[in-house]
Order: sequence, then structure tokens, then C-alpha cells
Amino acid sequence: MSRRQFLASATGVSVASVTAGCAFFSDDGDSDESELATIAYDEYSDPGAIYDQSLANYSGTPERHQWTDDPAGSDDIVLEIPFGEGVDHAGNAALALDNSDLEVTTTDHGQANRVYQRFQLYLPEDFQLPDGDTLRFCYGGISYSAGGAHSGGGMPDGTNGWSSRPYLTRRDAADGTPAPDDGWHVGEYTYHMDQSSPEAGDRAVFGNVVVDPGDWITVETEVVCNTWSGSSANADGVTRCWIDGALAYEEQGLRWTTDDSNRIEFCGFTGYYWPGSDGSPTAQSIYFKNHAVSTTARNTVVTQS
Repeated sequence: MSRRQFLASATGVSVASVTAGCAFFSDDGDSDESELATIAYDEYSDPGAIYDQSLANYSGTPERHQWTDDPAGSDDIVLEIPFGEGVDHAGNAALALDNSDLEVTTTDHGQANRVYQRFQLYLPEDFQLPDGDTLRFCYGGISYSAGGAHSGGGMPDGTNGWSSRPYLTRRDAADGTPAPDDGWHVGEYTYHMDQSSPEAGDRAVFGNVVVDPGDWITVETEVVCNTWSGSSANADGVTRCWIDGALAYEEQGLRWTTDDSNRIEFCGFTGYYWPGSDGSPTAQSIYFKNHAVSTTARNTVVTQS
């Protein structure tokens, strides 16, 4: 799929849909209430006006992303990503950082060295995620147009794509924390230059928090690109994720890029079961709201790189 196809629906963001306000810090350390751009869902007739949905129907399901009422009962408009029974990939709702109406700072290539996003995620009380499976629910950051290495299309070499994707799973954590009886641990799937296999990225499960269904949770992610000199990538890339203000994970020492056009191009949402060969056990949905993005503001819970 071409960059034009991937960006086609994302370029419809209107200025009226963007509001600002946060208590985060820009790179110079000064508080700046205008650093965070929040997407107002009620300004759009459908999600395709702001999110790219070109990979929806990946598994042949007729279901599409849609605005809907809050399943938890609030008056908010929310984004629904539905899985049909047996579907493993319900598609992506990717947000392009180079949309001028979004008013976030990007490079000459329309990308970013850092992206922070905050949103709320809801999984219904009866949501089914079989033991051992994973549910990838968002992109912390992805370099898509540079090449297929963002999703298993070869070994990332600094020029051909990469990605960071948080997920939920009921698996033991790397530190030995046993899988929860209820709810899920948070993990991260990362395609990077030092991954163990050309065909697959590296995944890690973290035991810091447990995500329970039935309530809206606040998710924050941050991805910071590595620096480089010539064709040599420095091992200083960082990914972080917070759940309801608690640090779920922080990974340092990552290498993704050696090229100006292979930085962060998109963030946003996805709905992807893996490695469950049977896909979603039943027809069910995941929900998102209050999506806010910045390429300069930073969460100050931990020391930033």
C-alpha cells in the first residue's frame, strides 16, 4: 500500500477539531499548556475523517470502525473497533503526524523524533482474550512508508521501517510475576535493528500493572527515536507506557533509525489478536476516547532521555 493510500483519510483533520491544554513540559523544561492536541470526535461524521482505516477488513470481516455511544454510560462519543468472530485483525486507526491541521511539530519529512499520546481504552467486562494470546491495541510509534520492516518485512536496518506496539496478555512477566487470574499484563512488541529474528520483532511482558476489563483506563505512551551518526545508530531510543498514571514499562537502548525519513510517522490505535490462529473467540469490540497527541510535550513521571 502506498503512502498516499495510507494517508488518504487522515488528511481531513480540520482546525475546529483540535483543542489544546495539558500540564506537560516542552524540551526546554518550561510548562506549556498548548503542547497537547486533543482530537474532538464530535466534529467528524465518521472515524475515517481523521484516522486511517485502510487496513480495516484485513481478515475479511465486514465490520468497520465507527463512532458510537459510550458502553460505560457516559455522554462521550467513542471510537469502536469491532472484531467479528474468528477475526484476528480488526484494522488500524492510525493518526498521521504530518497533518498540518493537527498543529504538532514535525521534521521536514513530516515525521517526529518523539511522540507522546494519551487516550482512554475500554474493554467490556465480558471481553475474551484467551490465555497466551495477545491483543495489540495501539501504535506507540511507527515508521510505515520507509519499508516493510515495521511489520516483519525484513530486518530493520535503520532505513526500512520499524514500530512499537503495546499489547495486553495473560502471560507471565519477564521478571517472574505470574500471569494474573483476571485481567491482563501489559507487553510491548517492537520491530528494531537488534531484534532476534528478521521475520519477527521482539516482545516483552511486564508485571508492573494489571489491566482489568469493565472500566475506562487511561493509557499514555511515549516513543523517543534514537540518535545516529552517519549510518551508525546510537542505542538511546526509548519507549514508555503508563496505565492510569502508573509506569507499565520503560525500555531503553533501542535502535530504529539512521535516516531522516525513518522516524515516527504515525501513532494511534489498532485491534490485533496474535498469535491466536482462531482470532477473536466471539464478536466483540474495543473502545477508545479522548485521544491527545504531542511531539514536544513529555510526561514527567520518569526522568526523560
